[in-house]
Amino acid sequence: MCWPVPADFECLFPEGSPARLTVLTVTQRTQNDMTVWSQEVEEEREMLLENFFGPYTSTPLFETDGRYRLLGFSVDDLGCCKVIRHRLWGTHVLVGTIFTNAEPDSPIMRQLGGN
Repeated sequence: MCWPVPADFECLFPEGSPARLTVLTVTQRTQNDMTVWSQEVEEEREMLLENFFGPYTSTPLFETDGRYRLLGFSVDDLGCCKVIRHRLWGTHVLVGTIFTNAEPDSPIMRQLGGN
């Protein structure tokens, strides 16, 4: 989807907010339930996190950030922590997001989208 940058996301762009924004959500299904901590969960998270990269920002978008609701996910408060929930995979998911000013129909976005 391509839309003007909502105020909720402007702080993610310390060098200035782009006029328009394309959001590509990258979801990785996990074997482990991400609501519990174990050595297996930690190792799987670390392995999958290696697939993401990006410049440092003082205001990151953590996967349990409520703004993910704006992108179609649920964020559950378990009392001791929060967890993101995918509509099909539940809490067996690790989510990342690419924010770009590339047009949705540009060659790079078509390639990223698998088209």
